[in-house]
Amino acid sequence: MLDYFSKLWDWYETGGFDHVAAYLQAYDLLRFDPKATPPKTPAFWEIVGANRAPEESELAALLAMMGDPIGLNDPGMVTLPEAITVAQVIAAAARNMGQFDELWSWLADRGKRRQVPGRFEKVGYAMTRNPADQHDGQWVVAGKRQTVYTLKHLSGREQFKAVAALQKQAEQQAARFNANHPKANKG
Repeated sequence: MLDYFSKLWDWYETGGFDHVAAYLQAYDLLRFDPKATPPKTPAFWEIVGANRAPEESELAALLAMMGDPIGLNDPGMVTLPEAITVAQVIAAAARNMGQFDELWSWLADRGKRRQVPGRFEKVGYAMTRNPADQHDGQWVVAGKRQTVYTLKHLSGREQFKAVAALQKQAEQQAARFNANHPKANKG
């Protein structure tokens, strides 16, 4: 290794500096943008994947499945739900237990609940607070107070629309369930 640097400095001192200067003077920097994001190479994504918790990958896969429940997307295209609750994700993991049993166990473990917002954040979601609830910002979805996560790229107005759509969808599902299971309502 020391031999390499000795040879490199010998090259610099015997005209190498002039070669480097000539190269830099001839190099076209007009299209260079020092503020541009570096390209995301396969090596970059490999490093990102190595540092990703297994729950994040499974959560991302389950959310993609929930966004395209009957497989209408073209290959490589991902549709995500605009708004989601942890209860919905747990239920979807339970319905696909063979594929998402570890995710289900992780989400169902109340000791892990403090990690949930961070995991949702890493897969593209943010907690959307209910401005009408001064206590903890939860929403009523399916008759229960719950935290709602929406896609991070949505504007504030779009987040609230997504939550309203989620609430309406939950009400419709509950109404269908009650119509099909009349005995479930009798106490």
